[in-house]
Amino acid sequence: MTHPLRSRLLAALAVVPTVLAGACADEDLLPEDAQTDGASSGADGSEDAGEPGPVTSDDDDDDDTSGGSDDSGSNSDDDGPDDDDDGPNDDDGPNDDDDDDGPASTCGDGQLDADAGETCDYGDDNGTSDCNEVCQLRGTILGTVSASLNLGLDATPTRIRATPWNGTMAVVAGGPRTTVWRIDPQTLESLELGHAFTDAPVAELSGAVGLDSGELLVVGGTTSKEAAALDDALEVQWTYASFDEVSGADRLVGAAWRPGGAFMGADHRDGFAGTAAHWVVGLDDDGAVGWESVTPAEHGNVTGHDLRGLVGGRAVLLTDGAGNSVRFRIFEDDGELIADQELIDLSVAYDRLCPGREAFGLMRAGTGDIVGFSNEGDPRFEITLSPPEQGEALSTGCAMDDDGSAIVARNVTLGGTERLRIDGYREDFLEWTHEIPHNFGASGAPPEILVEDHRAWIFISGAANGTARYHHAVVVAI
Repeated sequence: MTHPLRSRLLAALAVVPTVLAGACADEDLLPEDAQTDGASSGADGSEDAGEPGPVTSDDDDDDDTSGGSDDSGSNSDDDGPDDDDDGPNDDDGPNDDDDDDGPASTCGDGQLDADAGETCDYGDDNGTSDCNEVCQLRGTILGTVSASLNLGLDATPTRIRATPWNGTMAVVAGGPRTTVWRIDPQTLESLELGHAFTDAPVAELSGAVGLDSGELLVVGGTTSKEAAALDDALEVQWTYASFDEVSGADRLVGAAWRPGGAFMGADHRDGFAGTAAHWVVGLDDDGAVGWESVTPAEHGNVTGHDLRGLVGGRAVLLTDGAGNSVRFRIFEDDGELIADQELIDLSVAYDRLCPGREAFGLMRAGTGDIVGFSNEGDPRFEITLSPPEQGEALSTGCAMDDDGSAIVARNVTLGGTERLRIDGYREDFLEWTHEIPHNFGASGAPPEILVEDHRAWIFISGAANGTARYHHAVVVAI
């Protein structure tokens, strides 16, 4: 039921440069003629690649976001500008005479305060309706940012992973070259875009995570079991090409933050029970193995699909095996196994992990149907996704909000035009949607989604003219 105060959104939309999405799935919410020329040059001084970048709104590159960065993940010692004790609204009471940068929000009083950036305020109903806890209407685009880099060779990205890193949002794209894009999470300013590894040792990217020690751990998915820790200049500080505990593993599968280190997954697929297995390894900040957990395959084969982090330093590993089964395991940061579920009623086609913090999901290839679980492994509900009413879905990404609601991003092509479609669900109901034209096409990597407090980041990356790699990020209130 629509809250009566929602009518006040008309006033808010006059001052907040965002686009409100309704539930009509195929509406173009960003104009076709709002195309930019690609946002920024790379960190190494390379010039803009000169091809049209993804569509953005006219004034969203400088938009501030709301909701703040989540500090429950990596780099908790570096809280970023949102957690600075000297912030303009810290300890300021209603009668404070200090000059602030803008009016303090009165979120929660049931009165829409557009001057403070509110797009809704339902009072006690905030957080239980389409208005979230920080007075942002769910699905509101808070801002976008783009960047491009001419790599001088095949720039086609194969996979994207995003992680908080030293007060920034780091977006790692794998392919013939591994690139790292850094964004200011508060201003959405593109800080730098550069490439690491001249010999591309992690071409088959499977994970990236910011470490408490300040390095960025980038994990490959090849049989060489490549992992490297980078400093702020993208210089390699240490590598871990192999380690004894998983010397028989085929490849590494994903990475996630844990206090003082990281999780990594691995698998070995040879078709024989007793030798096929998968691993979860707890690495320290210096790359040393703190602990490892090995699970032999009961049915003679196993495939590790992904490992992602959950709130509180946990991680979940998704695998499948013979016998048409899907299995996930949830680990504490010290290696304790707290959930182990084999879902024999699910097809092995559920091969994608939808990351979250308090929840995660499993997505079925092809249909995009999602089965949700809590971070304890308890089932939530199932979501049946409808295919785009028009066009063909090229690739899909997914994530789960803390309440188990899903955010789904799909690259869709229609009449020669590629679009990023973003759908937001409340339980199994489609609540909002956006479609944003772009020019990445089938050469783009599947979308990546990272969930924070009250907002979600959606990332896409692709290539133009073979040598230019483009990145685009959309931040949406949830």
